[in-house]
Amino acid sequence: THLANIVPDAKLDNIKDKKARVEKRFEQLKAPLLDRKAQLAKKKEAFQFRRDVADEKLWIDEKLPQLVSENCGDSLFNVHMLKKKNQSLNTEIDNHEPRIKSVCENGRKLVGEDHEDAAEFTRLIEDLMSRWQNLKECVDKRWQQLEQSERAQQYLFDASEAESWMGEQELYMMVEDRGKDEISAQNLMKKHESLELTVNTYAETIRQLGETAKVLINEGHPLSDQIAVKQSQVDKLYAGLKDLWGERKSKLEEALQLFILHREVNDLEQWISEREVVAGSQELGQDFEHITLLWERFNEFSRETSTIGNERVATVNEMADNLIAIGHSDSA
Repeated sequence: THLANIVPDAKLDNIKDKKARVEKRFEQLKAPLLDRKAQLAKKKEAFQFRRDVADEKLWIDEKLPQLVSENCGDSLFNVHMLKKKNQSLNTEIDNHEPRIKSVCENGRKLVGEDHEDAAEFTRLIEDLMSRWQNLKECVDKRWQQLEQSERAQQYLFDASEAESWMGEQELYMMVEDRGKDEISAQNLMKKHESLELTVNTYAETIRQLGETAKVLINEGHPLSDQIAVKQSQVDKLYAGLKDLWGERKSKLEEALQLFILHREVNDLEQWISEREVVAGSQELGQDFEHITLLWERFNEFSRETSTIGNERVATVNEMADNLIAIGHSDSA
């Protein structure tokens, strides 16, 4: 080497000895340094693990109040809003679960390496997992509470809609218009019969509301008392609507029968007037044959007038008697 060329052999040996001693001391120093480095790294991992556990506990504590809230919504709209928020929170929790697993895995790694604080780390892992499991259970419980609340609020909403619809029908039933003549009365009757079909069909809606109310009450829903009162109101309103419908139909039938009676009376009076003209004829005939023909025609006219007249008068009287018998409002 270059050093061997310029340094005497005696000194060269000395230099080599020093070099060897330095290298040996350096090698001896490297082991403690590496050991110290490993110890510091383990310390850092331990402190990092403790800090991560503390951070995750804080994160869980921040989410928990939203899941133990007693507010389950006082309307269908509010329940839907709460369900959306709960779904978003549920998604956030699901997405955060890998972080929890990662922190616990780091802790188990330290325990597996026989860390001096292994017992503490085991407790921290168990505590964190217990808190995480509790959070997950609160998510499920909160979802069930909101589902239960939604069913009740959906019932109350549907029941209120039914009350509103029946209230509108009541207004029609209470209208006093019974028509101005036979044709208008017939049109009102057709409209009423169409409404009858609608009201009868609505019985299925009332039945379904009753079934839903029964299920919710039997389940001991927190709003059972309110639901029971609402269903009672719905049932009474529907029964009242049916009664009003019957009363309205009776009034329209009365009006229609009265208009028909008026028409029959007017037709009879017209028929009588026409017969009176014939009966009052002054034609007496020009000769025997003519007189005989007039006589025969008059006899036939008399028999026809008597028969048909009696029948028509009897029919009109029977119609009038029937209206009086059923207590028609205009019978007086």
